[in-house]
Amino acid sequence: MLKLTLAIPSSPSSLPTSPSLQNQLKPNGIINFKPKRLKPNYPLSLAQPPTSLSLFYFNLYLQFYVKAGDMHGATNLFNSMPQRTLISWTILMSGYAKHGPVDATLLLFVDMLYNGSVRPDPFVYSVVLRACAELKNLSFGRGIHSHVLKRAGVVDGFVEKALVNMYASCARLGDAVGVFDGIQKPDLVACCSLLSGYMKNGLEEEGFGFFLEMISDGVELDAFVFSMVIKGCANLENLEFGKQIHCCLFKMGFGSCLFLDNSLMDFYAKCGDLEGLRQVFSGMYEKDLVSWNTLIMGYVHNKLYLKAVKVFRILMEEVSECDDFAITGILKAINCLGNLDLGREVHGYIIRVGLESNHHVICSLLDMYIECVNHDKSNPRDMIPLKLYNYFEGRKFDGYFVASMLKWCSLQSNLDTGEVFHSLIIKLDLKYDPYVISSLIDMYSKCGISEAALRVFQRVEDPGIAAWSTLISGFCYNGCYAQALGLFRKMQFNSIEANEFTFTSVLLACLALNDLRKGRELHCNILRTGYGSNVSVINMLVHLYSDLWHHKQALKLCSLISDVEISWNTLLKACIKAKDSEMIHKLLGRIQLDPNSACDILNSCANPVLLNVGTQAKAYTTKREYHLIPCGRQLSNQHVFRM
Repeated sequence: MLKLTLAIPSSPSSLPTSPSLQNQLKPNGIINFKPKRLKPNYPLSLAQPPTSLSLFYFNLYLQFYVKAGDMHGATNLFNSMPQRTLISWTILMSGYAKHGPVDATLLLFVDMLYNGSVRPDPFVYSVVLRACAELKNLSFGRGIHSHVLKRAGVVDGFVEKALVNMYASCARLGDAVGVFDGIQKPDLVACCSLLSGYMKNGLEEEGFGFFLEMISDGVELDAFVFSMVIKGCANLENLEFGKQIHCCLFKMGFGSCLFLDNSLMDFYAKCGDLEGLRQVFSGMYEKDLVSWNTLIMGYVHNKLYLKAVKVFRILMEEVSECDDFAITGILKAINCLGNLDLGREVHGYIIRVGLESNHHVICSLLDMYIECVNHDKSNPRDMIPLKLYNYFEGRKFDGYFVASMLKWCSLQSNLDTGEVFHSLIIKLDLKYDPYVISSLIDMYSKCGISEAALRVFQRVEDPGIAAWSTLISGFCYNGCYAQALGLFRKMQFNSIEANEFTFTSVLLACLALNDLRKGRELHCNILRTGYGSNVSVINMLVHLYSDLWHHKQALKLCSLISDVEISWNTLLKACIKAKDSEMIHKLLGRIQLDPNSACDILNSCANPVLLNVGTQAKAYTTKREYHLIPCGRQLSNQHVFRM
């Protein structure tokens, strides 16, 4: 370890007066100072007692290192100091709290207490509490709180705000509120700490209430407060309250804040208000890459993949550059479109701009090729560029790469290669990665070996919803519907909350078993857990009720989602099967038929009683410019209409 011994003469007149050094010594700290140039010019005998001036320069040089982020050099200088003052300890602890490792701040604080030469002041306590908040170390933070209460005169505004932040970061909102209520005049920093705690811990509604209290108390709001509230609205998809916040920040003069505009775009995208998303983007005075990326991801989030591709092309024409976040976003859209040619265009751009060494980009690119190549060909592996495989040679495989290759094995039903990656998972100790384990379970299920998938699942110590959903889906995939329902019951006994993928798989099992009673029980469970308006779940319920002769109940569910997202053909076929002419009559005025569905209606109206419905169906087909093709008395669903 390098020992830096600084010789500082006791007389200020004998200090070096180099112009370059004087230019570097600024009143606000060393802005242009380079720590590597710190060299001892005068030998100092440590037998001499350090003077206040020499300690001042030691602390000054210590601050130089900390400001430059050189914590190793700062520690070496700190260890070589003949005497350490409270300022010395504070500078080094603040440096570790800012630059890391953060836990070194706590160790330094303990060392300072055992040293006994100095006593911490309120600022030191606030630094240590900030480190506890960063590490989410509740026990140490509570110890600091007790230590502060035992000492008189050290509890000030710094300490109180740091305590609120520490308890909020550690998800102890009750304790945070208790400390906050004890502050006589809470300022914006204290309010932000508590508000951030509400938002980070999933208590957005309580956070909204506290935000309204801040307004009524006359607290001056800033852009950071509005960004937290907007994010909370996005998490809850609370469009109405978010629009009110939008109006409020516009009235308060934040209408041209780029940071807030990007937050608003994300909010409107997650709430599905694409018109609001476009209006915010079009009205921005300036746009950065975050703005474009948010617009692209907003369209991807709402499954408008072609629009996302269009925006990406406009970005390349107007800005002529993008970052790795935009690339991963557009590759996700291409995955869903299955457009391999477009994916290859993006791959060419990645090579041109030098992003082929970016790990996230390469993983997304590999995933795109896996999703988009034609797996029915003899060797689809040849369609994936060899360089993508070469990128991972000599590197440590991560969970994302292993999961992607397991997906490849699932699509190919390639059990041998899948077992190789299973061995690799054990070797790399990736068995705790939920994404990898779910992909492994899916691989065995798609290869038709449900028993192996179950064995992998049983070895997971604490399986989450991803593993449960994949296993249940796998049993349904292999026709083991009764076992899938049994697994769902076990999942409920373990207090695991189902998601949309779990519900759709279990509803499929109920449909395959013709178990209407169990399907209704699941419907009640879906309503209780908040998935009563989920598009995938509602369409699966419509399919269940339609196929099990309850098409009227299925029609009631259609009011919960927009008409363009409903599987109308399933419901229409159920009405035709039940010979419900009244229901068919209602559907004709509501839905947009395809030629096959129109043909089914016309075939079902082949009697005088349903002449009115048949006439309307014929008028509908004429209006849509479907032209009849003579094909005999029995009409074929595939060759009746042409457009």
